[in-house]
Amino acid sequence: MGDDSNKNGAPRRDPLAGTPYTAISAEVLGRGSMGVVYAAEHRRLKKAVCVKVLHAELAQHRELVDRMRVEAQALAVMDGHPNLLLVSDFGETPAGQPFIVTERLYGRNLLQERKSRGEIPVAEAIDLVCQALAGLGAAHAQGIVHRDIKPGNLFVCDARRSGDARVVKVLDFGVVRLAPFGAAARSVAPLAFPTLEGVSVGTPKYFAPEQAHAHAVDHRADLYAMGAVLYALVAGRGPFDHRQGVLELSRAAVEEAPAPASAYAKQAIPPALDRVLSRALAKLPDDRFQTAEAMAAALRRIDRSTAPPRWDQTEIVVAPARSRPAAPADLEDAAPTVELPRKAPVASATLDETTLSRVLRPIPYAATVVLPTARGAHAGDPRGAADDAATVEMTRNEAPKGGPEARGAVSRRARVRHLAIVVSMGTMIACVLLLLAFAVLRGCLV
Repeated sequence: MGDDSNKNGAPRRDPLAGTPYTAISAEVLGRGSMGVVYAAEHRRLKKAVCVKVLHAELAQHRELVDRMRVEAQALAVMDGHPNLLLVSDFGETPAGQPFIVTERLYGRNLLQERKSRGEIPVAEAIDLVCQALAGLGAAHAQGIVHRDIKPGNLFVCDARRSGDARVVKVLDFGVVRLAPFGAAARSVAPLAFPTLEGVSVGTPKYFAPEQAHAHAVDHRADLYAMGAVLYALVAGRGPFDHRQGVLELSRAAVEEAPAPASAYAKQAIPPALDRVLSRALAKLPDDRFQTAEAMAAALRRIDRSTAPPRWDQTEIVVAPARSRPAAPADLEDAAPTVELPRKAPVASATLDETTLSRVLRPIPYAATVVLPTARGAHAGDPRGAADDAATVEMTRNEAPKGGPEARGAVSRRARVRHLAIVVSMGTMIACVLLLLAFAVLRGCLV
């Protein structure tokens, strides 16, 4: 699709020619390594829409085409929820490129919001996250697990009229997991090329510990990610921003207990919010909120107590845990996740568009890879800044081994081995000295 626009981003020709839609010439909403999002309108109805089109060179990969089909069908199953992106069509261009048609949104995503404003006031952040949880709850009720919740996939729509509340929409269902017995599984045909067993999908900075371990995930991984999003909104940084790279971030998600948001935030954080975040970010899924509705209810109780939104003191609250947290590998903010064919290389580092040609070249390791969909590369995101780093897929071989207890045991065994080596060397040196002393004594006696 690189030839479809000039230096100013305006299409030279209509990339939607031969479809019921026409691109609005001056508006390319987003472009990434997976596709392009166009501002468009229906040719006959003149209704404004967004059209997400897969790059021509990627349309040959059946896995990616199938992912787009599942994304469109999953959104259609949940059609009508105010906090989910509305999809109206799915098809192919005459050139064979699949496209998804969604409602046109105006506003910006939460990543752009946070970068522009810094810390978001507690009451406002709670309201935004509760709206996102409402959308997630509707998805979970259908048996749909998002797997890539992050600020770049949560869109804040501009208020339509002065005084209206802003509405949050959950975007980018491109790497969803369908629960085998969920309602969506009856309406959405499963992937022809499902994610390989032992492969992690998502954005490292928002990985739940089970994702970092490349274990199977359920809806509670989405709730962990929502906790990390809320933490970043109110504290101005994520719980593990001091870690860099996929492996370090994953290890922190598994092993490190995050400091309370009040330890970093410049604004006053209610102790109750620290406790909610600690529970949301618990290492074990059973220790977290079990539903999006339960998490939203806990946050709403705090929201009602935040008038006036000021606290003179905050207490440090450590997350309750059944066992000492264990550590995964490092994962950073990333653009929307997409899965490449099984014959693609495994990537454990940030990928961008310049690496696409190398990624598509076969490498002697059959697995899957996730590339970033750069700014705005998902339908419905008009300005489209995606998260900073790339979303990755990580094989279980790359993930941290064992749980919290196993990692603690490994650390203790390492210390015991080191002590044994020191003791052995000391014993050997003592024996040598004794032999020398004996030889000297014997020489004197002779």
